[in-house]
Order: sequence, then structure tokens, then C-alpha cells
Amino acid sequence: VGEFNKGRPAGRPIGEIVDGTLPGADGPLSYRLYRPATPGPHPIVVYFHGGGWVLGDELSDDPFCRDLCRRTGMIIVSVGYRHAPEHRFPAAAEDGYAATRWIAAHTAELGGRAGPVLVAGWSAGGNIAAAAAINSPADGYTLLFVAPNNAISTSLYKKLPYDFLRDTTPVASIMQLTNMLVVSNAMPVKTVQEFIDYCKANPGKIAYASSGNGTSVHMSAELFKAMTKCDMQHVPYRGSAIAFPDIISNKVQLIFDNLPSALEQSRGGSVRALGVTSPKRWPGVPDVPAIAETVPGFESVGFYGISAPKGTPPEIVHSIPVPAQVMHSNTLRRLTPRSSCVSS
Repeated sequence: VGEFNKGRPAGRPIGEIVDGTLPGADGPLSYRLYRPATPGPHPIVVYFHGGGWVLGDELSDDPFCRDLCRRTGMIIVSVGYRHAPEHRFPAAAEDGYAATRWIAAHTAELGGRAGPVLVAGWSAGGNIAAAAAINSPADGYTLLFVAPNNAISTSLYKKLPYDFLRDTTPVASIMQLTNMLVVSNAMPVKTVQEFIDYCKANPGKIAYASSGNGTSVHMSAELFKAMTKCDMQHVPYRGSAIAFPDIISNKVQLIFDNLPSALEQSRGGSVRALGVTSPKRWPGVPDVPAIAETVPGFESVGFYGISAPKGTPPEIVHSIPVPAQVMHSNTLRRLTPRSSCVSS
């Protein structure tokens, strides 16, 4: 983990970084707090890293946490947790719950604003975040940031310590976001149909990157494989930013990446955009065809929102200030790419 942390891209500067420990379910847990440069107090997000419950620590997603802090103006507290196989699940979920409760009880001393604490995570960390939020009191003070991984995990894992639909109460829909198929400029294709034809002429010789197993980037590619019968090899990376140098150099040939990063790379000319995964052309990039124009019925769109634990009274749900704050403030405008669709 230490070697990986040394080799990842450097994060951007923020107001302040504080490293510390907090009480976990079975001993102290390390955390890293990212504080914005703007005057506080700030809302707090409890964040859990990915890594399949076996890899990573509170520093592993440092560039992402820095960027999230800068864009949202929120305090991000990235918390480490126990890993398998030494500590089998649900040890990680127990740590996630303990960390969430401790942070919620110490918001003032952490520089946080009084009110709800938002819980979020990437990949396996998203499952820990869901378990922590779902097991919190239904009082409106612990909320879950809902992302595509919550739907994917329901199908990917045989056994989870919760039923997402049964155990959560919807609070707000924030936005939907498409993925984009981009290929190396070395690939002799310029359309989705040409790409399909090339794959079928070269079975097993095409490799696609993803931002990790079970991500929307991975699932979009697998859906494409299933619907087109293209034989492609999967090469998972720990984040798409790490994958793009290999796509640009044609070590791997393509990725179905989230639109903001894929669009940045394609507009910069380092890769070629072939299509978006939404059922119709995406409003922010109307010049890029929908894959569904070539593969009827193809659709892979991520959704984002906020949920509360099951049993949260309707009057509390309707009074939660976070959705209104997120939906109508500059926070969302900084967090949401221009090419995404905001729901209300």
C-alpha cells in the first residue's frame, strides 16, 4: 500500500491536512482530514477508500479527496479500516459505523458545521459507507451519498449486511451521468460500428481498461461485450486516471470512462471518443453519438443522490437542509460537470 501511495499522481493543494486517529470497533483507526481554504465551519463528509476490503488505507485516495474538498468546500475525513483476510467482513463495516458515529459526535472540534454528516465511499468503501449510514439512528443526522456502486453491489456480492432498497429512505436525487467510450488514437476505428467490426476481426486481442472491478466503467464494458458479442480482455486499474497513460500508448485500447474525465482526454486529442452510454445523445456533447444508435437498447447511466436510514420520519426527511443546500448552491455547480444532468 505504501508503494502504491508513493506512485500515484500528486494531489492538489487545499487549506489544511490533519492526520489523526479515532476509536474504531476494535482499536484505533487512522484518518486524514482535508479542510478547505475557505472560512469555516464546513459540512463534513466521511469517506471510505476502495480496495475490495483487502487493500488501501486512509491515504490511498488522497488526490480524489483533495479534489473533492476543493470542489465542494466540504471537510473530507478519509478513514482507514480493518482488512481481510486478517479481519474478515463485517469487521470493515463495524469500523465504518464506529468512525461515522465518532465523527458525527465531534463535528465542532473537527471544524465541521452542526447538522447532517454525509457518508460516502468508492468501490468496496461505498459498501462500508452504506452499512455505516444504514445502521445509524434514523434522526436525519447521518446521510448516505448514493452512487452507481450501490446498485452494482446488490448484484455483484452474494451477501451484503443490508438490503439497499429495504433499508434506506430516499431523500433527494442529485444528478445522472453517462459514461463515454474512448479508444486509443492508434486504433483504426472512428465509429462504434467500425470498432465492433474490428473487435470481431481480432477476437481476444483487444483489452479494455476500467477504474476497478465492479465500477460503472467496468459494467458498461461488460454490457457492451454481452450485447455485441465482442471478445475483449478486462484490465482493471485503481482509477481511470492511472489507466489513461496506457490507453494513450495503446497498451490497452479503450475505456468506458465517466464522462468528465473521458471528455477532457478526448477534447485534448489524446484519445478518440466513439460514443456515450446514455440511450440518447448527451446534452453536453451532442456531437458524440449514443452507442444505442448502433447497438439498440444499450444504456448505462449512473445516478447520484442522497438517502437516509430506513425509518427516518417524513417530517425529518423534508426538513433535511443538505438536499436544498446541495441542489441550489454553488457547491453543486463546482461538483457537477457541465456535461451532467441535474435532477430535482
